[in-house]
Amino acid sequence: MEKLTGYHIPFNIKALKLRANLIEQDGPLLSLYYNDKGDYYLFYWLDCDDTSNRWMVVRASLNTLYQYINKEITLLQVIKDSSDSFVWVTDLDGKGEQINTLAVPFANLPQDYLPDTDSYFEFDHQQELLKDVGTDKIEVDVPRKDKSFFAALMSKMGWRLSPDAVHNLIDRVAL
Repeated sequence: MEKLTGYHIPFNIKALKLRANLIEQDGPLLSLYYNDKGDYYLFYWLDCDDTSNRWMVVRASLNTLYQYINKEITLLQVIKDSSDSFVWVTDLDGKGEQINTLAVPFANLPQDYLPDTDSYFEFDHQQELLKDVGTDKIEVDVPRKDKSFFAALMSKMGWRLSPDAVHNLIDRVAL
């Protein structure tokens, strides 16, 4: 695995909950997670060795997720435009335990760890995503300014709600 230059800042991966695996091939390669505060994180698989898998964790706004899922921006753009100005890179052992986690500025990421410039969202298993998304209850706080993006993202993810139900849901979760 590549040697990284970053900052040792605590980040509790276990506090995040899986929303859906977006890309899989012999296991997840890109997954969407969220926390209790309503923040969304993309986990992007980078590398592995004999003892661990390395993941890039990028916090993404609803607007960014919507643009990515709608193929308006690439995964590379999601990473470059991270609202944190850095990404988390974490090594997880075979049991999913964190071995090492660094906050890494985008400029310090090795070229081999970056997705291609044409890394637009492709998802062949929409029904599996719908099943994953619909299996559990999620409560999030959505800032009012993100209401329309939240509604569009719900639609893109295939949540089948009437317009009134979407409006009522958004009003209930929007701050």
